[in-house]
Amino acid sequence: MLIKYIYILVVTNYIMKKGIVEKAGAVVITIFVLGILFLSVPAQAFTLGLDFPSKKLTRGDNINFKVTVKLESNDEVNVTTFLLRLIGPFTSNCKFDRDGNIIIGCKGMTIEKVTDPDTCAPGYGYCYNYGNKKNFHYKISLDTTEYYAGKYRTSATAYSGNKVLTAQEGDELTIDPIEEVASLYESCSIRAKDGNAYIEDTNYGQSNKLNFYLAGPKARKGEGFVNGQKGRTTYNFKFKVNDIIDKDSNLTIISVTGKYKVGIGAFKNENAVIVLNKKKSTVNIIGENVNIAYMNINFMNGCEWA
Repeated sequence: MLIKYIYILVVTNYIMKKGIVEKAGAVVITIFVLGILFLSVPAQAFTLGLDFPSKKLTRGDNINFKVTVKLESNDEVNVTTFLLRLIGPFTSNCKFDRDGNIIIGCKGMTIEKVTDPDTCAPGYGYCYNYGNKKNFHYKISLDTTEYYAGKYRTSATAYSGNKVLTAQEGDELTIDPIEEVASLYESCSIRAKDGNAYIEDTNYGQSNKLNFYLAGPKARKGEGFVNGQKGRTTYNFKFKVNDIIDKDSNLTIISVTGKYKVGIGAFKNENAVIVLNKKKSTVNIIGENVNIAYMNINFMNGCEWA
């Protein structure tokens, strides 16, 4: 069939060169043939599903959700791994193989492959009964204690080796704090240094400096920056404070949005959380591309409420 389409395209090109029809008409013929070729491509052999029983949670909740790959034809599809992502105050990646074994990440998650099509799925109240053993069904338990409060976008991707087979966006999850977090009541200035920085998965070591402030309720919520250097290459992350999104007796979690750049490169958008640990006098920055652990606080003023 493909040879036939190639033959038609060659003939169309010949017609154009010989002037048998006007060029505009030949272009129409070409587009028509390409359309047939596109529509003749076999439909995707499977669908990927990501289903959550609840989209609004409270930090500390444990929920079960499911990831499914449902084959729609007799085609053999070599699914090898899956990647589940929760993107919010920080990004959590969960990579696991077709048997449900965790490869990397999966913070606060346990994975169970439902191997028997007639097995009921605990926690859902119904049985699968799909009957096609080429389908994949996973029950994933999520402990939200391991996550900060905020909104999380979700997605799942199925792979064959390094090749993406299909990807699917899921529902947005909202994790509320255990207790309502009060707005900022007074100004607070913090400086920290050292720690261990990873920018875009490159280790920038311990030469890092952080300076930021939180403002009172009648002013902007605050802003700051963190920078560091590895050899002759520097990085810089400038951010604005969004809000305090979670708090307990030891930790205050602050959501920030900003831009970072490495060396003379262009600035890139970055969302992150700043984890202020008053008990240990440390600060962590957790983002998708900017991550700095255990910076030592060397100045704190007006932060008695934190």
